[in-house]
Amino acid sequence: MGNIIRFPLSRDSNPLQPVLNKSNAPLEQEFSDAYVISPQEDEAFMDLILEWPCYEGFERTTSLTELFELYYDDELSLSQDCALEFMFHMHDPESTFDIGNALYTWDKEDREFFMLSINMHAELIDKVKQDEL
Repeated sequence: MGNIIRFPLSRDSNPLQPVLNKSNAPLEQEFSDAYVISPQEDEAFMDLILEWPCYEGFERTTSLTELFELYYDDELSLSQDCALEFMFHMHDPESTFDIGNALYTWDKEDREFFMLSINMHAELIDKVKQDEL
């Protein structure tokens, strides 16, 4: 997959984007201007992440910006961190994802959801390859 969302490497730096003017812009505006390509993709990403069992009970009105803040402030559970890092990696292969740690951290439901995600991605790739022929 191509880079759909340009995820930051850290809260303060993103080599894929120019340095932000940090004058008096609120943090939310900085995040949304720098890292999200469109509101529709922001919403689609949140819909996908909220499908993960480890995000069950997570506030459905949370924005992607707020999710980034929770992630960088280390306020998500380890399972949620792993799911988010997997999603980062699926959208940007250069984003690191520790599959061993994720499989160890996730419970059975999250591992099954991960396998479902991988299978769906593989089926999509097969379809794209077939359409290319």
